[in-house]
Amino acid sequence: MYTQATIPTQIRLCVECKVWVSTDLEWIKHNELHAHNPSIVYGPVIAEGILAAPRRCPYCTKQGMYLQIENHSKYVEHIEEHVRQQMADNSDSELHCPHYSCAHMGFDKRRLLSHLDKVHGISF
Repeated sequence: MYTQATIPTQIRLCVECKVWVSTDLEWIKHNELHAHNPSIVYGPVIAEGILAAPRRCPYCTKQGMYLQIENHSKYVEHIEEHVRQQMADNSDSELHCPHYSCAHMGFDKRRLLSHLDKVHGISF
């Protein structure tokens, strides 16, 4: 039996609006707000050498999901998989940044990765 002190929880901080969310259901509902109006920076927020907020996936955000990934190598693999999928889907056309304010610009793979790094804080 759980008491108030032993109920398993994972409190999360929303870096975009600086709000703490304490339940999974609240987190899902809160994420829907940001999935429809994302900020431009997706990289991690690090303060005093400590990860204050995980990396977010701009591709998943565009699809209506607000995915956060703490591990850098898993994050890079996740983003690169989206880029590979975009290349496979658009084999003879330019690649596009998933952020709505950049979607009109076309890139080759090298320039897209550079753009994601410089503009959106996603380092590879």
